[in-house]
Order: sequence, then structure tokens, then C-alpha cells
Amino acid sequence: MPEIARTWRKLHKSLIQSERCTRVSYGARWLFTLLVVAQDDAGCYPWTPTMVRALTATMPAETLETLDGMLRELAAQGLVGLRSDGMVVVRRGQEFNGI
Repeated sequence: MPEIARTWRKLHKSLIQSERCTRVSYGARWLFTLLVVAQDDAGCYPWTPTMVRALTATMPAETLETLDGMLRELAAQGLVGLRSDGMVVVRRGQEFNGI
């Protein structure tokens, strides 16, 4: 029976060597890394207050507004897409870590 969602994700070296990643703040880069790890097999992560806090437990000093700003940084560089249903989609997430 095929897995619905993996409990692990690969972090490719392109993550830290990406031109796009060098254009965002350190906090946004860390947020992107967390999104890569937490995405589902379609490359998606639900951007709700509860799920944002679950994702960013390693960033306790950040406010939801600051995290939204970091997310907009990532979107501006094309690292993630923002869907109207509140999902964040990691660019090429399904290709690298999907089913």
C-alpha cells in the first residue's frame, strides 16, 4: 500500500545554494527550510495560526505578523506560492519530495 504522506523530507543542497534564497532574510530562509520539511506530498502546508505556530516552534520570538512578512518574502522570490484557500505551496516541493 503506498504511503499517503511521508514522515521525512529531503533537504537538497540547492536549498542553501539557491540564488533566490540569498535574496531573503535569514528568518525567511529558516522558515522556508521548515516548510520544506513539513510539506505534504503535494508540496503544501496550511497557513493557519495554529499550523504556523506548530511549524515555527523553533522561532518563539516571532509574531504571526512577522512570519507573514517572511512568507511574503519567500513568495516574492518565487520560493513558495500562496493559494486562495490558505495553503502555502513550496516551489518544486512535489517534484523533490512528493509521491
